[in-house]
Amino acid sequence: MKIVDIGGGFLSEKTKDIDKVSQLINTSLEEFFPDKNVKIIAEPGRYVCDSSMTLYCSINSVKRIKKDNEYINMIYLNDGIYGTLQFAESWQTVSKFQKQKSTNTEEVREKTILWGYSLDSTDRVMKDLTVLLPRCSPLDWLVFPIRGAYSIVFCSTFGCFQQPQIRPVVSKELWLKIKDSRAYQGSDFIENPDISEPFSSSIPPLVTTTSYIESTASLPL
Repeated sequence: MKIVDIGGGFLSEKTKDIDKVSQLINTSLEEFFPDKNVKIIAEPGRYVCDSSMTLYCSINSVKRIKKDNEYINMIYLNDGIYGTLQFAESWQTVSKFQKQKSTNTEEVREKTILWGYSLDSTDRVMKDLTVLLPRCSPLDWLVFPIRGAYSIVFCSTFGCFQQPQIRPVVSKELWLKIKDSRAYQGSDFIENPDISEPFSSSIPPLVTTTSYIESTASLPL
């Protein structure tokens, strides 16, 4: 044996301490593969991209139901299992977006079911997890952190919905280091943008029949 591939699945720094994982791996390699001529490789793709994105979803509608003497909020999103929310890990979370830190410490979190944008009855987001959220309205947004892995790469245009748009954001500290690089132009950056300002709608445009009526009006009956 000349090469050993230990695979991937390493979680990002925000979910698991990579240093502790590395120590366990190195200890095992020294025990089972002490021969220095054996080349060890890994596949850290998830570690690299896991925390590269945070997903912001707008709310299409909200319905409140009562089941077994308990109220449940049904939230319908502009994303779903046919979009970037096909997979959900047990440690992944969702929260209500707040532009400013809330001082309301008595905000009640209620049991919530999240539905995608399709008409598919299986399009339920995070169906195997217990979701507790404050009461929301279509004016609110939901935030799904750490959505870089297994998200946009599986996104389809099912139901004619567009893929989510990506807005790159860098810290002021990093911007000061790279803004004078020849690789960038001043117009490539917007300083202190309002990131709560929404993108243009991803909902498919309405199709009217005006042009069809006009084009067939002169046809003989």
